[in-house]
Amino acid sequence: MKSPVYSAFRAVVEEAKELSRKIAFSYEDRVRLSEKYQKFLESLEPELRELEFVVMTKKGVKVIKRSEIPKLLIEDEEVFQVLVETWSRYDELKKLSSQR
Repeated sequence: MKSPVYSAFRAVVEEAKELSRKIAFSYEDRVRLSEKYQKFLESLEPELRELEFVVMTKKGVKVIKRSEIPKLLIEDEEVFQVLVETWSRYDELKKLSSQR
């Protein structure tokens, strides 16, 4: 049986895969992904919710806390696009990293 954390993150990955096939994103798309990420966030231990990530955008480097991601998915176009692209390729990247 898969852990709640794994299951919640898989929902994020699957949603990102669906979104990566689209040309344009609606507000509802953003909210749906944000809600799935929020469920993932809530499945984590409290200390893991505040980890910081570095995201490269066209405007430069952004350092964001994991807990800020649900809001940014709705409000920040560049962060949204980078995360959708990254999460949609999660399985591919995981497979590549395990081959090393």
